[in-house]
Amino acid sequence: MRILLIGATGTIGKAIAAALGRRHEVLLASRQQAPLQVDIADPASIRGLYAKVGKVGAVISAAGEARFKPLDELSDADFRFSLDSKLMGQVNVVRYGLGSVPPEVFGSTW
Repeated sequence: MRILLIGATGTIGKAIAAALGRRHEVLLASRQQAPLQVDIADPASIRGLYAKVGKVGAVISAAGEARFKPLDELSDADFRFSLDSKLMGQVNVVRYGLGSVPPEVFGSTW
């Protein structure tokens, strides 16, 4: 199966790539260090990635950034940064990827 792995250079992403790479074609994507570049906080970057890779059998996302500090030290900007990446980045990976994964993967048509 052809699998797009976003966040492929992180700790979890590397483990996923190693496990799946033995039996599948894994397309490695990350913000800077993988063959395919993507910033999941940027919708245009996500769309560009899907345009480049075309159809895949599955998408795995092990990406996203968050700011970690004691709760009383986190600013509104810190929360916005984390929500844009960890939440909306993941949501947009799915939204913009619907046309790249066959509908039967989800058990229905879109």
